[in-house]
Amino acid sequence: MANGLSRDPYKNYRFRVKLGDTYVAGVTKVTGISRKVEPISFRAGSDDPTSCPTPGLTSFEPVTLSNGISKNAEFHNWASRLNPEAGYAAEDFRKDVTIEIHDDSGSITDGGTTKRLSYKLLNCWVSEYDALPDLNAGENQLAVQTIILQHEGFIKEYN
Repeated sequence: MANGLSRDPYKNYRFRVKLGDTYVAGVTKVTGISRKVEPISFRAGSDDPTSCPTPGLTSFEPVTLSNGISKNAEFHNWASRLNPEAGYAAEDFRKDVTIEIHDDSGSITDGGTTKRLSYKLLNCWVSEYDALPDLNAGENQLAVQTIILQHEGFIKEYN
């Protein structure tokens, strides 16, 4: 590669998640990040009888994070900031969330990989929290909790 860039796409299993400034261990799944611009049909009175689409409102789809249940209480503590029993009085319930994509050069846990790009989700808050999944003694699965985040947009950052 003459320009030093990798030809291979990054793998979808090499990622880390930060809530604010804190890395969260054990995140097993992140749903896709997407934006949608609603088209508005426009036609001037003097135009031919056809319409032309023009951009309207922009919306950002919610993002779901899944995490194996452990002693780490990051998801629970954040989701509890918007607690009906507390009257939704928490002032710091919004956080920026960063999703980092790493390359294949080594292990993320020992610092052997290199962060190649990241997406920062802006002003996220937890709209849904599944604290405990269905439990079944006849299955052999991990207990996974999920949070659904609403956000106000995202920024793509290259390393």
